[in-house]
Amino acid sequence: MSTLQALLVTALLFNFAHTQGSENVTPSDLVIVKFSWNPYLNLGDLDSAVPSADARTASPTITPPLPEQGSKSLANATRGFQYKLRIQNRSTKTITGIVWDYVFLDADGSEVGRHHFRSNKDFSIGSGKTKDIVEFSKSQPASIVSAKSPTNGKNLSGRIEIDTVSYSDGSEWRRDQ
Repeated sequence: MSTLQALLVTALLFNFAHTQGSENVTPSDLVIVKFSWNPYLNLGDLDSAVPSADARTASPTITPPLPEQGSKSLANATRGFQYKLRIQNRSTKTITGIVWDYVFLDADGSEVGRHHFRSNKDFSIGSGKTKDIVEFSKSQPASIVSAKSPTNGKNLSGRIEIDTVSYSDGSEWRRDQ
């Protein structure tokens, strides 16, 4: 089995989707509809041949075509993970950016991983609208694994913590306020 095939099989086996829970930390006018993560092969230049990130978030099933094995594009590919978040803006203002953390918890509820993202480039969510946000990181979900209950990513739960929401009128909501 080729490396690419193994990565694709891994992506299918370890795709986790979570729905909003009361443990998520958000402002009252921002709803986390769902969030998930999965292994991902970032194809670099080949990714630019498909619609922009904004277009992909509108239809997250679009994936770039796979290069032929041994091609230069595959050699330049970066293995990592996609972290996805679907949010709904219930504010009367347009959201122009968010700063958020994807937090991973083990079976005991202890934090074992945290990924920090700033989503604000060409970013806009109108009042009453929903948007899918997709970010890429080379870092695996959990950086700490308990010797008592090793998970290999299989039994992790997660939550989203929103740190900052920026609005088109220049105002911001911050978690620490």
